[in-house]
Amino acid sequence: MTLYRTSIPASPSTTASIRGLFHFIRLMTRASLRDWRSTGILLFIPLLMLIVFSFSSSDLLPSVLPGIAAMAAFFAGAPFATKMAVWRERGVFRRLACTPTPVGRLVLSYGLIYAVIALLQSALTLFAAGTLFHVDFNAFGAVLASPIFLLTAICFTAYGALMVGLVNKTETINVVYVFTLFPMMFISPIFTPNSAMPNWLQTVGEWTPPALAVALTRPLLATGRFPSQAPLFIIALTGYALVFAFLAAFLLQKRLR
Repeated sequence: MTLYRTSIPASPSTTASIRGLFHFIRLMTRASLRDWRSTGILLFIPLLMLIVFSFSSSDLLPSVLPGIAAMAAFFAGAPFATKMAVWRERGVFRRLACTPTPVGRLVLSYGLIYAVIALLQSALTLFAAGTLFHVDFNAFGAVLASPIFLLTAICFTAYGALMVGLVNKTETINVVYVFTLFPMMFISPIFTPNSAMPNWLQTVGEWTPPALAVALTRPLLATGRFPSQAPLFIIALTGYALVFAFLAAFLLQKRLR
């Protein structure tokens, strides 16, 4: 008796959805890389901070370098939020809903593009710190810190999507994003100790997303080793990303109904 192996081909709708998704990612990657203004600003801010700290005291650079390198990840959600708000205003989401690929996948893919770009910007900041400012850091630790920088960028990209769901006016989204990000950075010990603050505010500051990112990357860049509480910090940072993403998805779906 002869046995024949048969395979079930993918449905046309699934194939079209996957092809459409990859085509969308390719187009949006090109568009994001061509947006040299946003990319340049996110690179300029860390470089400016390196210059400022190098003039004030070069001894501070190794301790503040993790926070400076993470700046690109902290601000990754700002251009993403602006782009999503423009799409919302122009009805792009409703047009995308007519395509075979679910809108959620398209938005998620676009957010990941911004997160990867932020990771590359963090890598360039570390490269500039080592070559131009002669800051000593552990190269192997920098490689290990890359997933942390990417997770941080994903977290703040989701935070940017949440701003789109909360803020009505497109022109004020960036302002709200920055003015809610700065307090998190201010109470966090990412550049200077927060020991002068009240005890409860110190505790809050140590568990903000910027503080968690720096708490993970600072030992890596200094010694090449994760801190003892690394699993707890990673779970907390991932939790922030998931909460921001789910809230953003809920609010955006509510707006598009």
